Amino acid sequence: MKKPNILIVITLVLSITISVVSAINTRTFEAIEADFPIILNGFRQPFGSSWAPVVTINGRTYVPLRRVAGLFGHEVEWNEEERTIYVNRTHSRHDTLEPAFVSMARLIAHEDYYHGRRVVISGILDVERQSISIFFTRDCRRYLIFKNALFVNGLDFRDYEHLNGQYVRLMGEFDNLMTGQGLYSGAIINVESIESLGEWWQRQGVDIDFR
Repeated sequence: MKKPNILIVITLVLSITISVVSAINTRTFEAIEADFPIILNGFRQPFGSSWAPVVTINGRTYVPLRRVAGLFGHEVEWNEEERTIYVNRTHSRHDTLEPAFVSMARLIAHEDYYHGRRVVISGILDVERQSISIFFTRDCRRYLIFKNALFVNGLDFRDYEHLNGQYVRLMGEFDNLMTGQGLYSGAIINVESIESLGEWWQRQGVDIDFR
């Protein structure tokens, strides 16, 4: 069985919702509860329950609309009088999303999509100019190619001098509007963590030297 495509699933759910609302006669479908997981951005999603299972109908997969909408920062409301489902974006569509594990190259290439999202990126940390930035590679840092770097906002560089020049793993929110007067390709704000990638891998039981 092919792995279900989340975006296609959402489209199918919304399409069926619309058709059922506008239909005069009720239609009945035979559904089979799915026995496979759904992975979104590397995280297994807690779909499936006695009241809102993931099911397949005629070989297509359907998931609970409210659960899926919530993952993408939308709220679902049922209007009993109109017998209509409304799906609306919440104040911040990224609050409920798990962080996206993404390369810096992809992050910048798709900056509008990732703007405002929590992300996890890896790169070379630089704290030599009384500020913090993260570069794609060591060569980008060596030759100060700031277009291949992101500014790290809101932190005291003195707290991270011990990580200067190291390959790190950084989690925070991407902002493509904060470019340092056009010097950088964006910024990481609301930083949640910065740690040596070597130490992170060691905690996973893998010994890798990133020097």
